[in-house]
Amino acid sequence: MSNETRRSPTGPARQRDAERTKRAILESARVEFAQFGYAGARVGRIAPTGRASTSS
Repeated sequence: MSNETRRSPTGPARQRDAERTKRAILESARVEFAQFGYAGARVGRIAPTGRASTSS
């Protein structure tokens, strides 16, 4: 096993990761709303596909 500590990205790398996550969530939401409509869309189906957590 390695003794290296895994660290979150910082600076520009962190910004790119945030933008990638945002795009993934928006695309997942687009698909969800297209399939189920406004009344049928569920955050619980969007977040896992967009690699996000539903808890804050």
